[in-house]
Amino acid sequence: MENLKLKKYFKIRTKITITLILSSIILMGLISFFSYSYFLKVSREDLKMHLSTMVSMAVLQVDAEKHSSLKTRADESTQAYKDIKTTLQKIRNSSKDIYYIYTMRENENKDVSFIVDAEESPINVSHLGDVYDDASPFLKNNFSTIKNTVTEDNFTTDKWGTWYSGYAPFYDKDGKIEGVLGIDIKASDIVSKEKSIFAIYLIIFLLSGLLATLVGLRLNKVISTSILSLSNMLQNEKNLEIFPSSDNEIGELKNMFEDILNKTNESKINIQEQLISKTKELEKINKNLSSNVLKISQLKKEINDLRELFFKK
Repeated sequence: MENLKLKKYFKIRTKITITLILSSIILMGLISFFSYSYFLKVSREDLKMHLSTMVSMAVLQVDAEKHSSLKTRADESTQAYKDIKTTLQKIRNSSKDIYYIYTMRENENKDVSFIVDAEESPINVSHLGDVYDDASPFLKNNFSTIKNTVTEDNFTTDKWGTWYSGYAPFYDKDGKIEGVLGIDIKASDIVSKEKSIFAIYLIIFLLSGLLATLVGLRLNKVISTSILSLSNMLQNEKNLEIFPSSDNEIGELKNMFEDILNKTNESKINIQEQLISKTKELEKINKNLSSNVLKISQLKKEINDLRELFFKK
């Protein structure tokens, strides 16, 4: 019966241990998830602010009057085009974050088209009047309504790669929007950084899960040792070791538990002694009672003999 109780206990103990481990792992998983999400949010907000600042500062250096004179691809040979292109190249070279910088305008078909591109490569450069076919849905849908510096909500992908882009309008002397300046930051560098941070959080989560497992198994062992020791005590086993020696809370628990066991053992011995004493008293009473019974029987016999003798006379 005792073994069955222990087996039942160990099943419950195993369930409790597994529950504690899983709870710890889930808790650490949630902490890691929300921490990474918070980091991602703050990182993207900082990036958005950084890009907005760069675009806002850069657009101030664009000469709107010169830009307004650029109408066809033939104007790429003009000094106005060259001056604006040089200005854009200086802005690009002044920051390691800027990958592409360019100006845009809507053509007669309301398509977003390039005007000046800072790119030098003949293969990658966008010429004056080229339609921006790979423009993001945000840029296509909102180009005509851009009145202030804005940034994309998400990364965008075109034939040149994946980017995080910001835009700012610039105005002519009459206050009319002459064009929009665009700056692209290479998103692969940002994603790589975010993946590195994610890897760090993942490692922390895995190590936390391992630590939770080890602690759970340790508690499992401590509880098992104490229960087995208690079981042995109840079966009159001696020299019990409830917990390993320790100066921390486990050690205090050990002392308290052993004190309870000692008092229980003393009470058990005291009860045994009282039982022996009461048994002896009962035996003494039985002896006296037996003696009295014999005396009564003898007295009864004598009375009967006297009665017979009396009535015969």
